[in-house]
Amino acid sequence: AIHSIGVKLDGVVLVATESSGFARLRQDGTVMASGGAAGSAAPTDQGTVVAVTSNGDTWLGTRGGLGWSPAGSSDTTWIGNGTEEEGVLPHQAVYSVFEDATGVIWVGTWAGLARLSPFYSALSFIPRPDVPGIGPGGGIVAMLPDGPDALLTGSLGGLLATVTTKGEATHRAIPGAPEFGADIFSLARERDGTLWVATNGRGMHRRDADGWRAYRAGSDGAGSAPDDRVAAIHVDRAGTVWAGTMLSGLAVYDRDQDRFRTFELSDAALPEPYVWPIREDPGGGLWFAANGPAGGIHYLDPDRVRLDFFDTSGENDEIPNAGRILTLALSGDTVVWFGTQGGGL
Repeated sequence: AIHSIGVKLDGVVLVATESSGFARLRQDGTVMASGGAAGSAAPTDQGTVVAVTSNGDTWLGTRGGLGWSPAGSSDTTWIGNGTEEEGVLPHQAVYSVFEDATGVIWVGTWAGLARLSPFYSALSFIPRPDVPGIGPGGGIVAMLPDGPDALLTGSLGGLLATVTTKGEATHRAIPGAPEFGADIFSLARERDGTLWVATNGRGMHRRDADGWRAYRAGSDGAGSAPDDRVAAIHVDRAGTVWAGTMLSGLAVYDRDQDRFRTFELSDAALPEPYVWPIREDPGGGLWFAANGPAGGIHYLDPDRVRLDFFDTSGENDEIPNAGRILTLALSGDTVVWFGTQGGGL
């Protein structure tokens, strides 16, 4: 299984796999290095995250620690777990890596956040809030800026929290937020500051100037959605809100009716209902995977009137059988890389 794909500034593609470590590939798909050679002796072969930051550095997340490779270097420094004084992580399992506007790196682990200054010159712990009914554990899988001096985090277990990014960082649950009661898989924000939260089992939630609003399955009116299990939420450059659901395909927010509806075109339909992930290319086109036996990659043009389908089921020989698609990465304007559960890259 391939969990994450990152494209370096020089075009080299880095791949994190479930049981074979990391691989480096050229744009034509030829393998440059794999396993320990690609990850410079990673502490485990269970890769989770590849992140390439704005300065060209590469960060590699695993179930056993975090790797840092400076721009232009193939060497990797590995950071394990232990105490803050030892300069290591709060927990060895890394779920997410995020770069804020100042170049600070935030690492989401099972037990909280780590903050690393640019060029890894300092590391500090920010413990995960211990909220009654949620507990101290749960991987931080989603991060999003919350104004100039704060960061939002979404966790497995349903904790939505905010952390201050300046000075002595503090991580706390957001006052007045709903009790989500389900894993938070994705966060997104509109230009006006409206926040969207996608959960696995409790639908979608919106926070704007008027407060919180839930969008749930079970009705057709305002506040409704086709599915409560939502794997991804995305706001495109035109301001349209899209949701990848697990049972009802691609959903789009209808502002006039204040509800989500399944997206459909008259001459095209999704062959599988499990949509995840969603990516937007530089031209405004949407790329997303519809997972299942007859699944594949879809491309929705910037005008949202044409839906192209690339069959990955192996039935039509368009692309070999890929299995469930776990991650998508865009390279330039024309290349789409996708990693799968059982069919490789």
